[in-house]
Amino acid sequence: MNCFYSQDWDKIVALGVDGLQLRLKEQLNQYSGITLSDTSLTEPQLKILSEALKENKTIIALNLNNNKLREAEGKVIAEALKKNKTITSLDLSFNKLGEAGAIPIAEALKENKTITSLDLSNNNIGEAGGKAIAEALKENKAITALNLGGNNIGEAGAIPIAEALKENKAITALNLGGNDIGEAGAIAIAEALKENKTITSLNLNQNHLGEASATAIAEALKENKTMTSLSLCLNDITDAGGNSLIELLKSNKSILEIDLLAAGINPDKLEEINDLNLQNQATFHKEIKKIYSEGIDQGNFRNFMQLLPGIKFLLDYKAYLPWNFKVEERKEVLSLIDQAKRYKHDNFLIST
Repeated sequence: MNCFYSQDWDKIVALGVDGLQLRLKEQLNQYSGITLSDTSLTEPQLKILSEALKENKTIIALNLNNNKLREAEGKVIAEALKKNKTITSLDLSFNKLGEAGAIPIAEALKENKTITSLDLSNNNIGEAGGKAIAEALKENKAITALNLGGNNIGEAGAIPIAEALKENKAITALNLGGNDIGEAGAIAIAEALKENKTITSLNLNQNHLGEASATAIAEALKENKTMTSLSLCLNDITDAGGNSLIELLKSNKSILEIDLLAAGINPDKLEEINDLNLQNQATFHKEIKKIYSEGIDQGNFRNFMQLLPGIKFLLDYKAYLPWNFKVEERKEVLSLIDQAKRYKHDNFLIST
């Protein structure tokens, strides 16, 4: 990606406000990404950038993390999101938007149809911000990856998000870590997972979860064939909750990873869970190899479709995992995806 960085920004800013207004639109047309992390943007500067983005047709990724952006800047960004039709990835993490800055952004997401990846982590959006995002998720069908970690949304913010997940069919990766959602919030999420069939990756780290949360999640995921990765680190799951997750890994081979680092589980039980993770991962890779050797046909098509959530998870979000595809296997997987698309087309199957 051809990115416009802080040093490029500084050169134009040095020309003054008039120079910034004149040059920025022209400059941005040469780039596909903007990375202005820790740039100390002022509100007037952000307004100029926002105006440029309303008309821009080339930028697909915008990173404004760690800029101390607050309510006023949140409103400016929201107005740009209502007009821009090209940005697919937006990172606003580690700012100070608060609930007052998050709410207009949430409203803008009801209109925006292009952003697929949104990072609002560590903005202290609170319960009200969580509720606003929940309402947006009922209407937004574009966002597939959403990071709300470290926002203090609490139980009162998590429950509306859980309700929204029963309707939302787009999100595949969701991070709610570090939000103090508690047992009630996690149990609400578990109930949503009984209906939601699109989420493949869920992070509930550091949320004051216990045995009740783990048991509810394990029960919800027994029949769920899309969840691939679940993270419950830095909670107090206990051995009893660990037992529920062990039974889950034994019965649902679609789950390839449950991370329970520092989750209040004794080392022997944690080792058993890690062994089951490895077994499910090995089975997953073995099945892919088998289907590749056969080629997609009537006998294995549906089996491949059951593997597809895990495949997409690895291709899209977890490139650094030790159990991810090696170079040759990645080529094989991409070939299988193409074969599956042709098979569906040739047999008049409805795309899922």
